[in-house]
Amino acid sequence: MQSKLLLNDFRRGTSKLLNIFSEYSKLNVNALAAIFMKVLFFAQAREVAGCGDYFLKIEKPMSESEFWIALVDVFPGLASQQKTARLARRETYLQKNELLHPDDEIAVIPPVSGG
Repeated sequence: MQSKLLLNDFRRGTSKLLNIFSEYSKLNVNALAAIFMKVLFFAQAREVAGCGDYFLKIEKPMSESEFWIALVDVFPGLASQQKTARLARRETYLQKNELLHPDDEIAVIPPVSGG
């Protein structure tokens, strides 16, 4: 009888540990998602970066100039795009002095011409 009670206690304890681990894992995944901003590249920026998107590590809100510093650190060729490209968040161009947040998806859009 004593061993049966110990076995049940063990099972409950194991179940609790698994639940705690599961919750901890979810928190870590969410925490990781919150510090990587998705950056989308279009037109010339895509050619220079060599990819269509990138997850940029960002731990706190940042200004547009701080964003460019971080981005050019990873993709030095994008320095030439900084003065002419526009940044957009959720399909809307950023206004001056707007902060970029870790959960934002930012598009780098160089000037385009067409007819």
